[in-house]
Amino acid sequence: MPVIVKAVPGTPYGNEPRVRLRIESGYRAGSYVVFPSAGEHPVHWMSRNAAEAWARDTGYTVAPADPALEPASVKLLVSLFETFNDFQFEHRCIGGAELVESLGEWLRQHAPLISQLLAGERDAAALKLDDLLCTFHALQSTSEEVSGGDLVDQFGAWLAAAAAEMPDITGAPFVGKVARSSNGLYWSSRQGWGDLEDATAYFRTVPDRLASCEPGTWTEVELVAEEFGQAERWVATDTIRG
Repeated sequence: MPVIVKAVPGTPYGNEPRVRLRIESGYRAGSYVVFPSAGEHPVHWMSRNAAEAWARDTGYTVAPADPALEPASVKLLVSLFETFNDFQFEHRCIGGAELVESLGEWLRQHAPLISQLLAGERDAAALKLDDLLCTFHALQSTSEEVSGGDLVDQFGAWLAAAAAEMPDITGAPFVGKVARSSNGLYWSSRQGWGDLEDATAYFRTVPDRLASCEPGTWTEVELVAEEFGQAERWVATDTIRG
């Protein structure tokens, strides 16, 4: 049976961060990979990629890494999806003028960081962010006219195409989620608990006010499954009324 390991933060070497491999399966689950010749001290690597490459070459099965080890490019790309979470809802109305302003502001704010990321090792996430800047370059200038209606369609299509690549980029399933309370309400960062149509979708980062709620008062559920279930309930209700 394969042994599963996961890259997690290790003990820094001075100011340099390091990575170690935690065993996730079998009787050694919870312990760290060690070299017998080095005693019982966990082996450290200077990067996640180096640790995972060694693990695969050695025959381990590598689980998705601790999110804390993700490159800044991946974190920023995930943040993009969470910032513009309205696009995860199939029937949500999105204002074109508001999107021109909000996406333009996001691009101008993060363009320097994206350029910095591209100056180093160009990973898949950094290249995807570069494509975002190139595709919507007109938004970075406040003097160019941009059609809000066209932007909604174009940015929605860009997000949908990027979402298909996100599992490979993040190394884990990439699914929009919402929070559901025990009485069937859904969390919205704008309004608190309410209807699904007003909820806030997220992928990794639980909204701050939601995270501070009493543990056990809400459950994380997949958005698509909730929308599908709600659509089925509407059909059933219409059938009964008919």
